[in-house]
Amino acid sequence: MERSDFAWSANSGFLDLEDGAQYSAAMGSGRLDGLVTNNKADFPNVSPPLLDAAEALHAFKAHAGSARYVSKGQRRKK
Repeated sequence: MERSDFAWSANSGFLDLEDGAQYSAAMGSGRLDGLVTNNKADFPNVSPPLLDAAEALHAFKAHAGSARYVSKGQRRKK
């Protein structure tokens, strides 16, 4: 996270500074299919969809062969 993420969070509707900063950093990283959190209530009215750990694991398993769900450092070699 960058200092700008905390500045954004301080001026946002997030009640928790760290949650807002994490959201700002995630949104600045590019296209997201969802955010994983154990407390969806901490992220009111956000996009992309919020997923709990079980939902994220299910989504990952459903797309296990897709490079889109594998980090750059872990891509399979051809």
